[in-house]
Amino acid sequence: MDIIEKLKWRYAVKEFNTNRHITVNHEQTLRESILLTPSSYGLQPYRVVWIKDEELRKTLVPHSFNQDKVAKSNILAVICSETKLDDAYVDNYIERIGEVRNIPVEELKSVADNMKRTLNNMSAQARRNWAGRQAYIALGNLLTVAAVINIDACPMEGFVKKEYDKILELDKYGLRSEVIVTLGFRSANDRYQFNAKVRKKESAFFIDL
Repeated sequence: MDIIEKLKWRYAVKEFNTNRHITVNHEQTLRESILLTPSSYGLQPYRVVWIKDEELRKTLVPHSFNQDKVAKSNILAVICSETKLDDAYVDNYIERIGEVRNIPVEELKSVADNMKRTLNNMSAQARRNWAGRQAYIALGNLLTVAAVINIDACPMEGFVKKEYDKILELDKYGLRSEVIVTLGFRSANDRYQFNAKVRKKESAFFIDL
């Protein structure tokens, strides 16, 4: 498999084929690709709302600048940042490390203290910005893995976050929406799939020192 050819194949799909559906195995691969995304300290300051319910996705279309691909794709992934990045959040993560690696939590105290110090030294806005940037790393991982397994996707910032947050009751989970991704298969009628991919020339993009 040539991953560069896969990345050339992918594009931001405008029209989905409603007759094709992502298999259970491929869906699980997509979910695990997000779960395995690297994050600062491994804290994963984000979660994903994974929406397959078509009626729910239809209610979100008006708040997505009427882009019907939100409803016509197979899956809508709403990548959200955590809003409560406090000491308790770190403690939960430390407990998870202990559980997975079979390490007494007491031995991880210095690690926990370092994380807490870093977060507590940030303003509320800085923590929000940091969590949002981490969420975008998950987005990149998802798009790449989707391309590798020939699943089409379209990342979108064109949605009203406040309305998404309200409809999905994200405050109940301590989350706020950051970016959304529609997943499925391109329609044969989507003319954008035939457009040549436009990027800067390599010589104008990289600064080699």
